[in-house]
Amino acid sequence: MGPVISTTDILEYKDVNGLKCPSVISISGPISMKLTAESINVNKGVADSEFAIQ
Repeated sequence: MGPVISTTDILEYKDVNGLKCPSVISISGPISMKLTAESINVNKGVADSEFAIQ
């Protein structure tokens, strides 16, 4: 078996708090799939302490 070639396309974006986030992604190749985000949260529920350098 040699290299496997696949193509990933971003089909749709959603505006989330001013950021454009991919919401529909299509992957084509030997196994194809379409991924659709039901919801997108940005920095929701992440405490500042999670980013602290110790």
